[in-house]
Amino acid sequence: MRLPWGITLWSLVSETEWCYDGTLIDGDPAWSVEGRSKTCLGWYYRGNLNESESGGDGQTQYFDYVQGYFEHCLPKLPCLEFSYPTIRKWQYGDGTHRYEAMK
Repeated sequence: MRLPWGITLWSLVSETEWCYDGTLIDGDPAWSVEGRSKTCLGWYYRGNLNESESGGDGQTQYFDYVQGYFEHCLPKLPCLEFSYPTIRKWQYGDGTHRYEAMK
């Protein structure tokens, strides 16, 4: 999440590496997720609420999904804000891909 003046409060990064033969996914895709937050501004990455994957080796596509969990907490006060961003990605055996990201 980025403020209007350019400061990024948190980000959720999902990366997938996959091999393909022009039609099918070749081998098991490698998928990683990382949450980054500005703890100096009170934002904390608390992990992932949901994640899943399907397809892969020998299939025409591979799908992965993650929903992260961030909290905005100030010292000695209850947490003020919560954010649950999601990333959905589709990787195809022809080398193309697409994604959807929601804050």
